[in-house]
Amino acid sequence: MTRRILVLVTLAAVALLVLPATAQAKGASKATLGGGGLPGPVTIGGNGESGSGDLLARLAEQTGAYAAMYEDGGQQLDAARPSGDLGARYLVTYTIPSPAGGEDAVRQELYPFAVAGPVSFTAAGQHFMDNMQTKGGWYHTPASLTETLAALGVRKQGNSAAANEAAIPAAAPPVTPADSSDGSFIPLLLGAGLVALLLGGVGLLFFRRRSGPTS
Repeated sequence: MTRRILVLVTLAAVALLVLPATAQAKGASKATLGGGGLPGPVTIGGNGESGSGDLLARLAEQTGAYAAMYEDGGQQLDAARPSGDLGARYLVTYTIPSPAGGEDAVRQELYPFAVAGPVSFTAAGQHFMDNMQTKGGWYHTPASLTETLAALGVRKQGNSAAANEAAIPAAAPPVTPADSSDGSFIPLLLGAGLVALLLGGVGLLFFRRRSGPTS
């Protein structure tokens, strides 16, 4: 009887230790990033618990996923769409383990190159953790998200065509034959005429000397 009681007390103590840890496990188990200029989807695994410092946790924190799901940090989502061009759109899907043993998906749109600064959008009403729903709205992400996304292959692409054009030196203007109408041949004509007169005069003088009277 004493042994049975000891076993029950031990099981109860283990349950008390395990249940809080299970209840606090609210992080994503993985995420899938796609869209934009990525050649294909990128899967991010690891520890998704907030504050763990893993890449998965940093991504979820910086995109505002946990703010939309649990209102972590007390940061609010804006209802109004940011002004200006949003740039390339990326889609990230977080896999959230369910207490019942299944998995739920929470999706976000990312706009890391928006004119007004990087933002994300989470649609409201996405179910997860059995009875919870996401808050909807726009989230202004921190600047550190750029570094996190760069580690996943997301970088802003410059205008390579314009860069290539700038690297090519300008072609020299084509050389065209001189137009006689602009007067550039006049000095040449005058010089040629003068030479012809001199030669003619020398020839005439020589001819007269040869044909003169002889004694």
